[in-house]
Amino acid sequence: MKPTAVLLLLILAAGGALLLGARRPKCPPADFAPATPAVDLIALRQSIRLPTSADAQKGAIATLRRHAWSLFQAVIAQPSTCEAPVWRRWPDKAETLAADRARPPQAVLRLAIPPEMTLAPNAAALKDATATPSTFEAVNFNPIAYRHVRERRLYDPAVAQRLVAAGVRDIPEFPAGSVVVKTFWRVVPAQGITPLGLWDWSNVHCDPHDCPAAPESGWARHVCVYQSSPPQPDPACPLVDAGQFYSILVADPSEYRCMGCELKLSPGDRLILIGMHIATKETPDWLWGTFWWRGLDRTDGDAWNNDNAQRPATLSGFWKNYSMDTTLSLFNRSRAGGPNAAMFNPYIEGATAGTGVNCVSCHDQATAGGSAFIGLDISAASLEGKLRTDFLWSLASHLRGK
Repeated sequence: MKPTAVLLLLILAAGGALLLGARRPKCPPADFAPATPAVDLIALRQSIRLPTSADAQKGAIATLRRHAWSLFQAVIAQPSTCEAPVWRRWPDKAETLAADRARPPQAVLRLAIPPEMTLAPNAAALKDATATPSTFEAVNFNPIAYRHVRERRLYDPAVAQRLVAAGVRDIPEFPAGSVVVKTFWRVVPAQGITPLGLWDWSNVHCDPHDCPAAPESGWARHVCVYQSSPPQPDPACPLVDAGQFYSILVADPSEYRCMGCELKLSPGDRLILIGMHIATKETPDWLWGTFWWRGLDRTDGDAWNNDNAQRPATLSGFWKNYSMDTTLSLFNRSRAGGPNAAMFNPYIEGATAGTGVNCVSCHDQATAGGSAFIGLDISAASLEGKLRTDFLWSLASHLRGK
């Protein structure tokens, strides 16, 4: 069996290892083992950082992208015996970081406002009544990551405080095979439309070291997502059926929660998936992949900024409508194709932090006791009295009480 197939089977098996309440899809449990990388990621990182030639770098990036697409296929897989994709059968953030084993009341989906939307320099503009409709996030930990948090009591701020007092600067590292998935959602009402921007890489025209934020409201193209077609469609906002997205139909609004925020849902509304982050502990500083809905009029080619680059032919249905980017270092691609180290989700980091940001440089600053958001200072002095949380902001914010 090929190494890639082994990795996918292991991740899929891990997805069914925990059964989490009556409202979780009833899937059979399965054993799992820590996954081993399907490709030599360290060698790929070196090929991207220090290419022997432009062709070698391009080939390494293409191989990395194919690997990230395979991870996407693994977490979205939905066996015929289950009612939801793999990642939705994993413990969510509230369950993983609960103070005790008595998990919070079950919900179909527990959501929150992405911290990027509230802590970014342009947060005030994003809150404007005329800005983009609200985006919500959810975080899920696969069983390997979940058990690490529970067994090490990394959900307990008192444990973090004791580690800092003892001079420890890093939490126990997550084991190989850990996967964390963060998803991003928007509400489409039963009647009416929800606008959604269409990201275009040609919009990025900036110095790699000074790329401003690109709020979705300022993107050149948008679509209007609907469930039942409005009587007067707007020519400036082409209509797209919600069926072109992975989505969840709301039957009972009481089964949904917004943690620390307000969520107004009615029966018949639909939550559409507009983006997804996948972080896998395949290297010490994780592999980072991000995916977003791109939909119509896509570009073909093998360059990293082509919508369909390296996308597997086996993706079908609405999953074909998602584009991606991925990295495992601060050096992600050729300067000829755009900002050298940039790697972001256009709906989230691109809209708030800028189009020159990189997952690794951001997550490397995740600390308990640190700033509420990116401090851009990871010197030894800046870490005094702080505890690095193995690149995970979700853990850092929880231990800070945010």
